Amino acid sequence: GFSLAGASASGRKDKLREDGGAPPAAFQCQFEEGLSTVRVFPAAPKSLQRMREKLRKYLPPHPRGQWPLCANILDPVRASIVVEGGAAQILQVLRWFLEEEETNGMPVRRVKNKFSRAEEDVADGYRDVQLSVLFTGRRGLR
Repeated sequence: GFSLAGASASGRKDKLREDGGAPPAAFQCQFEEGLSTVRVFPAAPKSLQRMREKLRKYLPPHPRGQWPLCANILDPVRASIVVEGGAAQILQVLRWFLEEEETNGMPVRRVKNKFSRAEEDVADGYRDVQLSVLFTGRRGLR
């Protein structure tokens, strides 16, 4: 999945690098208000230990505790996309994903917008827009 965040999320970017992610890739993108840098921070795949913790969390009687439990792990492969221009640019990147999902091979399956939550409902104070996309490889593997 992808996390879309503004440049003020630098603490999260550093955490991704500490978790074994590759160095960021930088792109110059044309936004409605002009040219700006977008950085993509690949993260290390979710660890086996963390995936097992999530599986235990969703054991019955949890409402989502139905087979296959692994369907609750939505982000084994992750990346963060960080824009410099704040909320307007975050929304524009989201629109790019939604408008191009038929041609980019990554249809959006879920959008989780932490900006829409009340401040007290965001535990660590960090706000982003999370996208779960379905990637299909050349051989049809999803």
